[in-house]
Amino acid sequence: MGQSHSVGFGLIVVVSLRITISPDEKITRARKMEKKSIVILTAIVVAILVILSLLFVVFGQSTKSWTISIIDKSDGRGNSIAVDSNNNLHISYDNSTVPGPLRLGYATNIGGDWTTSTIVIAGNLDFGTSIAIDSKNKAHILCNGFDGDFDSVKYVTNANGDWAVTTIDSHGRIESSRSIAIDSQDKVHVCFYDYMNGHLMYANNTLGNWITAIVDDDEPVGNGASIALDSSGRICISYYSRDNSDPGLRFAENINGIWNVTTVDNSWGSGQYSSIAIDANNKVHISYYYGQDSTHGCLKYATNSGGTWKAYIVDETGNVGKFTCMALDSKNSVHISYFDHTNRSLKYATNSEGSWNTYVVEKGNISDLFSSYGLYSSIVTDSHDAIHISFFYKYGYLEYARYG
Repeated sequence: MGQSHSVGFGLIVVVSLRITISPDEKITRARKMEKKSIVILTAIVVAILVILSLLFVVFGQSTKSWTISIIDKSDGRGNSIAVDSNNNLHISYDNSTVPGPLRLGYATNIGGDWTTSTIVIAGNLDFGTSIAIDSKNKAHILCNGFDGDFDSVKYVTNANGDWAVTTIDSHGRIESSRSIAIDSQDKVHVCFYDYMNGHLMYANNTLGNWITAIVDDDEPVGNGASIALDSSGRICISYYSRDNSDPGLRFAENINGIWNVTTVDNSWGSGQYSSIAIDANNKVHISYYYGQDSTHGCLKYATNSGGTWKAYIVDETGNVGKFTCMALDSKNSVHISYFDHTNRSLKYATNSEGSWNTYVVEKGNISDLFSSYGLYSSIVTDSHDAIHISFFYKYGYLEYARYG
């Protein structure tokens, strides 16, 4: 009896509601429920986006697609990458697996697939190349040979069709100090380290023949040199000074024929493996390695984009930052490839999201001395801001990674 009463009361309530709620009230309540649903749905979407953003920061591009391929299994040390006006890639590298004449390797994907060729250069094996592409999409390569008792700086180009080799200087060492740049008139500018005298050297062929000059003679200075030109043709060079009285990262610029030298970071050990780039506003950006001792080091970055030079630590997880190379994209964001010695891995850093983020591109095996990725890495961005990295795998391969 009590149970029947309870059910009857429920029926009365339902009937009452149907009688007392007007159509307008129904519409009002429905709209309120719709607004609440929209608010709840919006909150859920925002929460999902926040979670995805946090996941990107934590895992970043290591969870995205780096396309990695092997270009040459014969060698790949001292590699350098450049992009032409058609977004085709060009890579120079050492292709000498045994002692003997220097064999310069050249790879390109102009036809779609990667093709490689070899240029034999007189002299014995010594690592180090740097490549630049002119307005006609011809390659200009700086490499290092060994002629008799002296290292020599070699210039190789296919500007006139066939590959031609010229000796620029017969006592320069560019194993970690190789750098070449092309100006708006397709003239070539290079810098290198004269290890015989401990000087930073500069050379150009603007008048036809090669002319060399001393940039900095505070012995020993010039290792890890890198060169770039701004839109006005100003020549800028970053390099490492081991001068006890003024050590660290230095920056040299040529203004009206005079070289002006500035110490950017005077920390002892700062400035090794430097890489320089100049943005659309003619501001300078430099990545480099700060070697604190034989087992500890970090990746650093310096810029004068704010008017004065400022230096920052980008990555200090383990011993990281050797073989650094830098490129800028169309938004003047910085992209850096470098070697993680602790984990024997190729790493990548960028400030394209506003703050610095670092990622592993190719992970090595810390238990295998030869399973090291990222030695001699080189980076470039194309007109679509895709990222391209060439690097050496210590088992003897030239490899290539692409993102975007």
